[in-house]
Amino acid sequence: MGEAGIGKSRLAHTIATGTTERGLAVLQGRAVEVAAPAAYRPLAEALCSAVRTGTAPDPSKVGPFRSTLARLIPEWRSDDHGPLDESHVAVAEAVLRFLRATAADRGALVVLEDLHWADAETATIVDYLADNLATERVLCVVTVRDDPAGMALARSLRSRRAGSVLPLGPLDRSEVEAMVAACLRTNDLSEDVIAFAARADGVPFMVEELLAAAVSTGALVEEGGSWRVAERLEVVVPISLAESMRRRLRELGPQAEQVLVSAPAGGAT
Repeated sequence: MGEAGIGKSRLAHTIATGTTERGLAVLQGRAVEVAAPAAYRPLAEALCSAVRTGTAPDPSKVGPFRSTLARLIPEWRSDDHGPLDESHVAVAEAVLRFLRATAADRGALVVLEDLHWADAETATIVDYLADNLATERVLCVVTVRDDPAGMALARSLRSRRAGSVLPLGPLDRSEVEAMVAACLRTNDLSEDVIAFAARADGVPFMVEELLAAAVSTGALVEEGGSWRVAERLEVVVPISLAESMRRRLRELGPQAEQVLVSAPAGGAT
């Protein structure tokens, strides 16, 4: 759990990569920011990823839950299954049985990202999985922002002791220095370069974006393997940062947006 760009997806990717290298099945899905999210989207994507990679179980392994899972897995649909069960509990148990069969005697990892944007149906299923995965060979990793929706999920899991919550915070100065050195592939960093990177407030994604934009525009200059800030430093605003700020302003509403836009002109800080 943490703000945008703090490293949630990078951490989840690292876990998934390590799990794949150990020969375990990895299923991945993501919620997206839309006005009307489709029901079960992250879960359907995760289950379909197992089908695509050939790690999904044979449909016979899930018994009577095949028809319920068919609403999430197009390849499993057929005309002779009759109407699908609309019960959330039935769908949740079907997903659990699918994960159990996928894990078999090896184990499996499920990564569900950006669940602060998830539909209510997905949230219900994740809640069910949290209460029932403890006895299975399945690890479920979820990423959420520290906004009201994400924090509500985290509080629910923590209060029931159904999961562990790992809050991610900004990098400190030494960690920013290490990241800048890795990005620029040098340990010879001047103080002005570190101060420049500090503008990202310790948010890893913004550190990367700020450095990339500065290098491409000539704001950072390399000389003999050492980097320095150009004498004439232009304003560097990565496109991703600008879009993130626009999105956050839209979420505040038109009145708050107008206040923030007008404040600098009036001398407010």
